[in-house]
Amino acid sequence: MKVFFKDQLHIKDAPPGTIAEELREFSSAHKSVKPNSPELSRLKDLLRHASQSVDSIRKGQLADWTPKIRGCSLFPVKSPSDKPGAPLKLMAATDSFFVQDASGQLSIIFRDVVPLLALDLQQLYESNSFLEHVSILPGKRLDASVSRTVEINRQLIATTSN
Repeated sequence: MKVFFKDQLHIKDAPPGTIAEELREFSSAHKSVKPNSPELSRLKDLLRHASQSVDSIRKGQLADWTPKIRGCSLFPVKSPSDKPGAPLKLMAATDSFFVQDASGQLSIIFRDVVPLLALDLQQLYESNSFLEHVSILPGKRLDASVSRTVEINRQLIATTSN
């Protein structure tokens, strides 16, 4: 698709409607993707392209095409019960999963407890606008979902939550 638009039609990027259609088709065709697979790379590219158009939607320069894909299972998630190398389940924004914290510390602690979005920090950064727009961020951020309690000699010193 990228070659067609860039080389044949001399269009910088596929229009948002095309990206929405590609995301819907991907969701229909895949229930899971293998780590490091061409399918996962394709999905990450589509999410990155989707994110690029969100700023134009927010500025009112582009019609909001995201409702067309809101119920689609587009987000690769690693569950605690998954074996290493197991396929990543594709989930919808409304499904129960969390997004790793920027430091990665909470992700390490909770990776065997809760399902986590299987995008690395660079991919999260590239897709951030889109993830916010479809209501995944900030509500599913792991660091916003965890509270901390500090005790010394079994006496409560402080409790914090983000």
